Amino acid sequence: MSLGWILPGTSGQLALASFMFMLVVFTRGGLVSGTALSRPALSVLNLSMYLLPALCVLSAGVAICLH
Repeated sequence: MSLGWILPGTSGQLALASFMFMLVVFTRGGLVSGTALSRPALSVLNLSMYLLPALCVLSAGVAICLH
């Protein structure tokens, strides 16, 4: 894979990471303000707030390292 595809793909993954963080934060805020959620549901939302962006950053790092 050429560097011309690695750089836009990596920047796209990093942008996706910030979008996923914002998506989970706003989803959690909307759900918590409307209804009472159980402890496991809140735990999943709290975990996904950091895990989903971390997976995007990890995949961008793997693409750079394997290039």
